[in-house]
Amino acid sequence: MLALLLLAAPAPGQWSFPGSLPGTEIGTANLPPWFEPSGIVWHARLQQLLVVDDNGFLASMPSAGGPATITFVGGDLEAIAYANADWDRIYLGREHPDAILEFSLTSNSVVRTFDLTPFMTGPDNLGMEALTFVPIAGHPEGGEFYAGLQHTGVIYRFTLPIVSSATSANVTFLGAFVDGSPLPGISGMDFDRATGTLYSIYDGASVVRATRAAGTIGVGSWALPGNDQEGIAVDACCRLYIAEDAGVELWYYDGFPAARPASWVNHGVGYPGTLGVPSLTLADAPTLGVATNFIVTNSRGQPTLGAVVVGVGRTAIATPFGGTLLVDGAAIVTAWVLGRGATLQPFAVPNDPLLCGLVANLQIVEFDPGASASWSFSRGLELTIGR
Repeated sequence: MLALLLLAAPAPGQWSFPGSLPGTEIGTANLPPWFEPSGIVWHARLQQLLVVDDNGFLASMPSAGGPATITFVGGDLEAIAYANADWDRIYLGREHPDAILEFSLTSNSVVRTFDLTPFMTGPDNLGMEALTFVPIAGHPEGGEFYAGLQHTGVIYRFTLPIVSSATSANVTFLGAFVDGSPLPGISGMDFDRATGTLYSIYDGASVVRATRAAGTIGVGSWALPGNDQEGIAVDACCRLYIAEDAGVELWYYDGFPAARPASWVNHGVGYPGTLGVPSLTLADAPTLGVATNFIVTNSRGQPTLGAVVVGVGRTAIATPFGGTLLVDGAAIVTAWVLGRGATLQPFAVPNDPLLCGLVANLQIVEFDPGASASWSFSRGLELTIGR
């Protein structure tokens, strides 16, 4: 029903850019002066930005900026993607002749070449300019490649034998689409796996578009800051990266299309012990790279033990002890020794972008002879890790 409503809705107009401005430029200080950024991807396992340039070079650098490692590949490289973060293979989009190059990060060499010229080609300097991979559950090759033709703005879908074969260079063409109304000049794409959103940029119009379901459902269209935007990447915490080939510029903007804020909230109903219902809260929002504390109150009024129950979602399951289990998919992960009054339990959130947006639920069950069945239950605590 939701999909039908979205399909029936009018395509969104162009909105003002929602990310933090003016942004942060990290390319000039970290890439060679001759480097011309033309494509970019944020690699989830490596926690690195991988960037290609027009003259056949590949760069790897920290996502917040830092010295880059440069490798020569060859060809007019315009785009870059990865299919599976656990593999050592990445995929490079080459223009004229248009092709996808499978590149090994272990051997620093091209393993095979997938020729796209029978299916897509454009005038000089207007060929394949954008590339991304769209994972599909149960797909024999893990998903599909999307390649954007700059001349027309059309996006082409392909299946490549990246799982079924280590040597085949066969290309299966699946069709083509445009992400909304036709707009020539597509210059970069990235598929956000966390939200199922395809982002595409158009350097002539300085626009970034967001769609779902192979372009059939519009999500948004925003004015894009800067100029000569050639590559786009979105990391796990809504940081947008843009590669510009006017100079050696890589920009990032936080909070695109919306920040994923850190938060916590209690839910459900606890079960009392001697001094009432114990509480489980956080001292601060669970922010990446920041240390905080769980705050636990003791319903018994004297030292006791508490079992911490952790799960992914919310539920409400009656127990034989009078209290209600409020954590779905629960597992008891640890026991805390609780003193009188409130106890602080340190909680240091790792500075790992892969955790951004992670939702977890916790509840503490305390031994308390004053409870009807010797156990008191806190309310549920749902936390969302954010930036």
